[in-house]
This record gives sequence, structure tokens and C-alpha cells, in this order.
Amino acid sequence: ARWPLVERPGACCQRVLAHVWGRWQELSPAQRTALQWALLVPVGGGLVRASRVFFRLSGGFAPFMFEVPRELGGHEAVLKALGARETPSREDLNRLLSEVGRECRGAALNPNELAAVIRVVDALADSPPAADGGWEEMLVPDVGGRLVPASACFRADNPQVMARVDTSRVHLAHPALSPRACAATGVADLSRAVEERLHGQLIFCHGPIEAELTTRLRSPVFAATVAAVSRRELSAAPASAPPSTGWEARADSAAVFLSRWSVEAVRRLESRLFLGCEGETAAASGTDVTRPECREVLLFIESRTHRILLSSLAPAGITPSQVLAMAVNRLAGGRLSGGTLLLSAALSAEPEAVPAALALLGLPLGSAEGSLPADDAAAAAARGRPGAALIGADAVRVALQPLRRFAVGEVVAVRPEGRPRPGRPELVYARVLDVSPAAEAGPVSAVAASEDEEGLSRLRLLVDSGPDGPAAPGATRSMLSSDVYAFIPTADPAAAAAGSRSRLEEGSDSPSHPAAQQRSSSTAAAAARSGGGSSLPEPVGAEEAARAVSDLVRRLGLPASLEQEQLVATTLALKNRLRAAERELAGTQGLASRVDVLQERLQELCTCPITQEIMRDPVIAADGHVYERVAIQRCISSPNATSPLTRQPLGTLLTPSHAHKTLCRLYAEAVNRP
Repeated sequence: ARWPLVERPGACCQRVLAHVWGRWQELSPAQRTALQWALLVPVGGGLVRASRVFFRLSGGFAPFMFEVPRELGGHEAVLKALGARETPSREDLNRLLSEVGRECRGAALNPNELAAVIRVVDALADSPPAADGGWEEMLVPDVGGRLVPASACFRADNPQVMARVDTSRVHLAHPALSPRACAATGVADLSRAVEERLHGQLIFCHGPIEAELTTRLRSPVFAATVAAVSRRELSAAPASAPPSTGWEARADSAAVFLSRWSVEAVRRLESRLFLGCEGETAAASGTDVTRPECREVLLFIESRTHRILLSSLAPAGITPSQVLAMAVNRLAGGRLSGGTLLLSAALSAEPEAVPAALALLGLPLGSAEGSLPADDAAAAAARGRPGAALIGADAVRVALQPLRRFAVGEVVAVRPEGRPRPGRPELVYARVLDVSPAAEAGPVSAVAASEDEEGLSRLRLLVDSGPDGPAAPGATRSMLSSDVYAFIPTADPAAAAAGSRSRLEEGSDSPSHPAAQQRSSSTAAAAARSGGGSSLPEPVGAEEAARAVSDLVRRLGLPASLEQEQLVATTLALKNRLRAAERELAGTQGLASRVDVLQERLQELCTCPITQEIMRDPVIAADGHVYERVAIQRCISSPNATSPLTRQPLGTLLTPSHAHKTLCRLYAEAVNRP
């Protein structure tokens, strides 16, 4: 909301703090507690509690934590009494996550809030553990940007497991969380949390291939191959990666380990993945999280009996040695992924031919790095990236706030350059690189005379992160703040009371709000029609834009009459209708071009190749083509009749084509219709 007083927020806050400190000894404990929860400190374009500001703050935690404004530096005593700290402690960071989780009530964070929460989690991972050694439940963002308990989240650490897990039944941590942060906050690896169990009766297919693969698996040359692959994988790993201490690191340890395993073939293998299993009989109580289409597998490792079970129903092109190489990599914890081709070659060739085969293969082929399912990963990775289209959850949570004070590094939304066209997003993400002082923004320089006062400003924005990621130099644009959309805070207290018709009204994405449910469904429908891309369902509300213009006029000291405000609102409404008409025209033109192509194709099907007219009595000749009966009969009656299209001898058999006749009749009616 706009600051309602004439006095600046900073000056007003100084007077309030001085008054509170002068009466501090007279206040009761209840009154002091109430003041500690009051929004008193003006920072970040709004008011926050004193417990959210710190005298020294490293790292960007806005919009949740801020540094004490310079003009309030003389009120250190009262700010500390109200809850301000020198630097945020581990308890402060953990308390912040809990408070944000309660404020958001299960709603997804906007891009700026999500980035701040991830930085908070990283800071928690770097901070020393609690002094009492106890464990405290923490909140972390899941893949949808919602704060959930860390114990209920899992890290997608294994692509093979992720390919089989039904992600609708598992809470996945946000991919921006590092493995170190997940380990420090209690987010478990999904591959360690699930247990694979056989399902159904096993029918063994004993044959010579089992004994041959077992012999090659236990051979010294294969153990040497495993050790060589392990060393090559380690040399390709980052320098900071710890050395491998598994059985695969040395040939002698690999030989001892593999000598205990045997290979057996079964007719069909089916297994299930259970989450939350404990004990031998946990399959009945664990949760089955397997995708129905991924229950049949190629291999299963029985650790208790040291057996590697291979399915005899492998698809064409997949050999038993390739499946066994996958099993060896799984036994090594996935640390041999880049060398499965070499392992397969060593298992396929005779022991004496293995060195020559490996020499011909050269370096091992690298395997593709695993990721989340395409729909979840794409939404999570592109969210907030400059130049990417807004996802549906963010498209309904932007607001036009021309007088807002934007911060450097803040994620905003802007319209892409150029005229709208089908398939092009209406808004894309951008990042604020620089905010020019109000004096450089144009004739409204008197609007913002101090840091904490609202006013029109000029922003330099990164609108395209470039081909090498966010750190690469990309395209920038200089825009006025009146053309930049801000993201609405998730826990805005005024959001629930907002009832505007505009899609940019605060709080409209709350699941419990009736207007939010209708807007969410329309947004999803629009995204489905555009093939998954995000676009805004309707233009900016004229009333909201008119209020923004009126605020600017009042800031300049130019009182606007009611007639002028109505004129502004009407003008903006007409501009919105014009933009909507341009978008509708672009879509109609695309549809018309497709209709023209189909009409030409239909006319070609209904036209006789001989007369070049619409057929009235189409027949199928012996060459397989359709002609007008009278025209093709004249060709057949001539000596040495040949096909008009293929120039091959043509018989006299003519078959009526009822389908073509109906098609020609319908086409003629459509063309002659006024």
C-alpha cells in the first residue's frame, strides 16, 4: 500500500523509536512483546518487524531479512530491545523459515522469495550445529516452491530410481538445493529411502549363458577392467571430489568382491519400490511408489544371497552382458556410469581378447547426467531465468507498481520487445541490474527525494541470460518502473481482502479464494492451449493502471479532477482492448492460413485430373486413381488405352467411389454457399 502520511517513513520511524525508548521502562511485558511483533522498520519498500533487520548482514536474504537502514543507526538500543541482532544466528535462520512457512500456508513462493529461502538454507548448512546437539525440524522448498518439512522431502540423486518413481506420491526437494544443503537440513537421498523388492514368482531359465557370465564376472581381467574404469572416472571428476574408497578402486579388492557373486537368468522380472520400509516385513506397511509402467525390470540384485538376476525378456539390441554391466555399476553405487560400455565389452569378449577390445574402444563413453522428470525440471530450472516465459503460477501473481522501489538483483517481469504473435509469451522474467536515481528518470525527479520514498525510476534489466547461463553477458534493456511488473509477496496480509477483477490483484492466487480458483483454472486452460507455454489470460485492469497514473499525478502536485481520472481509465481500457484485438487478429490470421492450405488440398482431391473440374460421378480406374466417369471412359475407348497419370496400359474396369462422390458434393455445397 502507498505510504499515507506526508512525513517520510524513515523520519516517522525515528520519532516512533525515540518515543518507545523514552517510555520503555514504563511498558508492561505484554506491551513490549506486542511492539516486538509490530511492523515498525521501513525497509525494502515496506515495513518489517525489528527481528527481521540486522546491523551486519552478509548475503542477500531480501525480501525476508534486511540490514538496518543507515538513518536508524542511532537507535541501536531500542532496535535491539525490539529484536534486532548484530548478525543472524542459526536459530534466527531456522525461525525465519518457520515463520515464512506459517505465513505462506502451503502456497508456492514467488521467484524472489524462493531465491532468498535457498540462500537461507545454504547459510544453515554452513553454520555450526546447535550447541546442545539436538535436532530441530527444518523447512525446505520442494520442487514446486512450497515450504515443507525437510524430513518429508527427498533429493533426486539417482536417475535410474527417478525413472521408476511416481513423483506424484513423493515430495522432491527443489533442484537448486545443493547436496551439502540437503544433507545438513535432513533431506534424505531418494535412492537410499526406497527399497526395491521382488514381486511375483520367479521362473528360472538355467542355461550355459549363466555359467559363462559368472565365470567372466569373477575373472581377474574383469576385476582389472573395473579398477581401470574407476581410475578413469575419478580422473574426470572435479578436483574437489574425494578419492574413491569402494571395492572398485583396486583390482585385488574388486576380484575379492566379485568372486562372491553369481548370475542367474529368470523368465520375467518384476519389482516394486517401497518408501518408508523398516524391517523384513516392511513391504506390507511401506508405500508403493512405483510407476505402473515401470514394474518390469531387466535385473535385480539379491544382496542376501549374492545373486544377480537377469531377465530373459530383454528387448532386441540389449545383450545379457550389457545388463550385467549395469548391475556391476549399481553394485559400485553408480560410480562406474561412464564406463558401462567398457564393462560390457569385457564381459562379452573372451578373457584373452579383453585388452585388445578395450584398446580399440579407447576412452569410455560419458553417460547423460540424470535429472527430474521433464515437466517438473523444466518448470523449476526456467523459473526466474531472464528471458524465460513466466510459468502459470507466477503469471497470476504479478502487479504493476510504478512507484515501487526495486532492488538490485530482484526478479521482475516485463513484456518482450516486438508485436505480439501466436506462441509468444506475454511476459518474461528479467533481473534488475541497476536502479538509476529519480533525478535521472526524467521530469518526475522531484517524486523521490530520499531512499525510502516511492517514485518513478529508471531500471537497467537483464532480459536474456545468454547461452552460457545466468552469469553470461546477455541482452539488457533500460525501462521505466511504470513498465515493470513486480511479484506479489506470498504472505501479503492485504491479499485476502483484495477483491479486484484484475488478474494482477494481490492475493488472488490463494487456493481458498473463489476468484483464485477460477483464475487458476483459466490460466491452466490457456497454458494447455498454447502447448504448455505461459501467457497471461487477460490484460492489465484499467482501474489498476488508472490508479497508478493518478498516484504519479498527485506526487507531482498536480491535482487530477474526476473527469481526468475517468479519461485516463477509458484510454487505458481502450488500449487494453486494442492489444487484445491484436492478439486475436494474429491468432485468426494463423488459423486462416491453415484453412487455406486445407481448402487447397480438398479441392485437389475433388478435381478430376483430366477435366480439371469438380467431379460429379467419380470412379476408380484400374491404375488406382480417381477420375470423372465420362472423361476416363473416353480414354478407355481409344485404341491402346493408357493411364493419363502413369502412362501404363489401362484396363476397362471402373469402380464407383462413393466416398469421393460424397466429398465432392460437400465441397461443392461449401463453395457455392453465400
